[in-house]
Amino acid sequence: MDRPITNDLVNSFTNPVLSSLAVGVGTGVLGIAYGGVAGTILSTPNPVLYPTYSGVQWLCAGTTFFYCRSVLLADPKTRQHPLQVVAASGLSGFGAGAVAGAFLRRAAVIPGGIILGALAATSQAALNVNGGSFDLNFNDIPLRLQRGMANLMPMQSLSDEQYEELLNSKLLNIEAQISLLDDQIADIREASKQQKSSRKSDS
Repeated sequence: MDRPITNDLVNSFTNPVLSSLAVGVGTGVLGIAYGGVAGTILSTPNPVLYPTYSGVQWLCAGTTFFYCRSVLLADPKTRQHPLQVVAASGLSGFGAGAVAGAFLRRAAVIPGGIILGALAATSQAALNVNGGSFDLNFNDIPLRLQRGMANLMPMQSLSDEQYEELLNSKLLNIEAQISLLDDQIADIREASKQQKSSRKSDS
């Protein structure tokens, strides 16, 4: 009797591997697309590295979420209890958020896990209430949770004043570089004139 139970336990961990990787590849493609757009907007110095990094981040997060959720809901009896399904989605979201947060410079593992875990649990609860049709408005999410989600994203939304200040700072930087180039060109011309005059005096 113990061997079938052991086999079922092993299968619950091994069966979701390929399907989880397939989901991870899909989320990774979305991450590459997001990284390409964000990298263009942010004018990253390496246009290839940023989308690749974002794609790997999304691939790992998507794979983690789907795998953890599949393992936790491997027992058909568990899927019959809405509260356990919500808990499984929340724990899976925590794992995915922790993985995604590990890719950030601040290593926001715990905040990322808490935010995405809460979002996954809330989404699953809304899905259960609506009888299988997901209809969750982002505006219904608490403001503090929205801000936490925004902090996890590599790209941050700016107000009109912040955007204007950013453009002005970039413009000043460009003007400073142009002025520096003008000075260098003037120095080169002056050096060229001195060389020509010295050649004439020598001749």
